[in-house]
Amino acid sequence: MSPDDISSDSSPAFSSDGFCQICNCLLYKTYDPHNTTQTYACSNCNRIYRFDRDKTVSRAVQTDLEPLKEYWENLKESILEDSVCSVCLDPYTTQSHKAVILKCGHLFGDQCITRWFTEGKTDGGTKCPTCKAKAKSSDLRFIAPYSVLRADPTLVTKYKHETEKARMERIAEEKQVERVNQELRNLKDDFEATKQLYEEEKREYERLLSSETERIAAASMQNIIVRSKSQPLVLSKRLDFDNRCDTRVLTVSDMLGVIMIPQKKESLLFPPYGLRNIGSADLHQNEFIPLHQDVIRDVAFHPYDAMVLTASHDKTVKITNIFSSSPVMTFPFEDAAWSCCWNDKKPQYFYVGLKSGKVFEFDMRVVGRTIAQIPVSDRTPCISLKYIYNDMFSGISSTRLKGSEFHFIRNGNYESQLFPIQGVFMSSHYERKTANFLVSNRPAKPKQNFVNHTIFNLSLNSNILEEALIDIKPVLTLNGGARADQSLKARIFNHPTKQDRCLVIAGDQDIGGFIAWDTEVGECIQKVGGIGSVFDIAQVNPVNSSTPAYIALTDKSLLYYTWRRDS
Repeated sequence: MSPDDISSDSSPAFSSDGFCQICNCLLYKTYDPHNTTQTYACSNCNRIYRFDRDKTVSRAVQTDLEPLKEYWENLKESILEDSVCSVCLDPYTTQSHKAVILKCGHLFGDQCITRWFTEGKTDGGTKCPTCKAKAKSSDLRFIAPYSVLRADPTLVTKYKHETEKARMERIAEEKQVERVNQELRNLKDDFEATKQLYEEEKREYERLLSSETERIAAASMQNIIVRSKSQPLVLSKRLDFDNRCDTRVLTVSDMLGVIMIPQKKESLLFPPYGLRNIGSADLHQNEFIPLHQDVIRDVAFHPYDAMVLTASHDKTVKITNIFSSSPVMTFPFEDAAWSCCWNDKKPQYFYVGLKSGKVFEFDMRVVGRTIAQIPVSDRTPCISLKYIYNDMFSGISSTRLKGSEFHFIRNGNYESQLFPIQGVFMSSHYERKTANFLVSNRPAKPKQNFVNHTIFNLSLNSNILEEALIDIKPVLTLNGGARADQSLKARIFNHPTKQDRCLVIAGDQDIGGFIAWDTEVGECIQKVGGIGSVFDIAQVNPVNSSTPAYIALTDKSLLYYTWRRDS
């Protein structure tokens, strides 16, 4: 029985390809004098495999019998002494005619046995040319017989050198592995020591942090108490919008107790841009009044009636009745309307500034046309119109992107007087009781690195020989933040508790809020940041309070600040 006749499932120690399962060396058939079993022996570990005639595998046993060892050594010598191929009778070489061995233990030239297998397929299968045992190409193993080794001594030297080299590499690798293991053990010890030190430091840090936190909390509470006493503006109410405001202006009517804010509300039947009616006492949102097809740039309440004036990018200006929530008059223009205001002394008159810089005067009693065009010094967009008056003079201030001037009537015609200031302007405002005029302009590097809020005092010119109607004197310049990418307005109001001075409140992009100044001392009295860009500010006079309040408009909310009486 050959190893091919034995299945790999027959014994866990025997492989179907004729090799020992323990050391993977070639198995050779041995002699059995009793002829009851077939025996195979491993060429390396001397393990014996016995098989009965009925292919029943006996238990593989390890034997140290000297006769068997002697027999096996003789068998190996006889095999390795073969010097010629039994097929072609040519000697073996290390190149074109290498020696290969089959499972049955017979040697042949690799090309000869390959050709034999190819031709043997037509005869019912491949077999060993010597013993006719079943064989196949995958069973072939290359070996080096003694005749080849003797014929090529360099091959022996090569094998010895490679074997020694492999042994030395294995020893070096084992030393390297041991060295790495030692380093790992050292690192582990260092890690454990460091971990213990870290835990101790952590516990000490937590102890110190706890005591420091208590100290800081106490100091912060004290600072809050001191700061709350020193900061005059206190947030008392807040209204958050469902949607962002598309315009950045507001107007207040103390007589009606109403705040008007332009908003956008999509509708298939009505114009999308209009006004939101908000109660000034409780910030309650009331009805939305649809008015324009494009953004509303400016809005102004009538000084004595329930009407509001709106200027829009859709090239129209409308007058809307608050009680009926509908427009009563519409005035078309050739360009977008950017600003508007009422004549506070003669409220049937109003003024409109266009994107082209033109300024027009209207009379509500004259429908469909202007009554006058006010001359201006440049054609940049008119961003702000204010009616300026007191007991001695009256007129209109028009602030454009690159200039600001005062317009007054003399001998039945409008004349203009420039304010002595240059820059790129954002807004203007007038405080009637002190006759102070505020102009805000953007930074203009390198000469001007911050937003400037300049206050001018206006008075009647006492020199009748001069053409100027009013005397314009710069009083104070206040510095804001370094950025002005957005158009944030600044407003000047009479001081809530001190009648001889003014309060300036301006939106500031750097702090994301607003800054308040006292004009008497010229210093900042409060900064409110983190609320968002404040686009407009208005003063509210509550019915039940003698102290005014202030409304700040951001794109997300409306903030109501009260003034502390002790400030």
